[in-house]
Amino acid sequence: MKSFTAITLLIAAASARTTPIRARQATAEGYIILPSELASHDVIDGDNVFAVGTATARNGDIELSTLYSITFPAAVAGKTCAARFFSGRATDSVVGTGELDFFSTGITDLAGQANGNLRDQALGRIAFVPGQSGDFVVDPNVPFVYAGGFPCPAGQTIVLESAAVGEFDVVSVGQDFAGSFNPAQGVPNGLSFVAY
Repeated sequence: MKSFTAITLLIAAASARTTPIRARQATAEGYIILPSELASHDVIDGDNVFAVGTATARNGDIELSTLYSITFPAAVAGKTCAARFFSGRATDSVVGTGELDFFSTGITDLAGQANGNLRDQALGRIAFVPGQSGDFVVDPNVPFVYAGGFPCPAGQTIVLESAAVGEFDVVSVGQDFAGSFNPAQGVPNGLSFVAY
């Protein structure tokens, strides 16, 4: 738990030093799917703690990743899905490489997973481009498999993990959640999927 507290302070300090990425932009895309739950995972002690945004960090012996639970509704059957990650709040910050690695997990119920990340397969890497847009770009050397079109897993819940990439990286991005996001606001902040 000590490293979780240290990471929280590290993220707060990084937020104060960085320039926020430009505000969110409107989208005319189809069905938006948002996480229903997030957890911060302390890689050192294994604890998972409820979270309201992406909080990944790596600094020496301190490492924190984020777990996301996303349920794809039955209504997206037969549609194509694509991941989106947007950073547009004034409190969001990206320090270091500005990259996140994503992984699949063996977690089936994030709410019941108090400990462990059950990291499975590497899914790819995204990078932020400060000053150009709040959207991420896919690293062409390690493409994020969910960024391109894939058949929507209708009626299924997946749990993903994001982790810091560099030796000193902090990514702190607020998350819009299912049930609280108003599409009139434009692109949701944090991780989302679009079905079209």
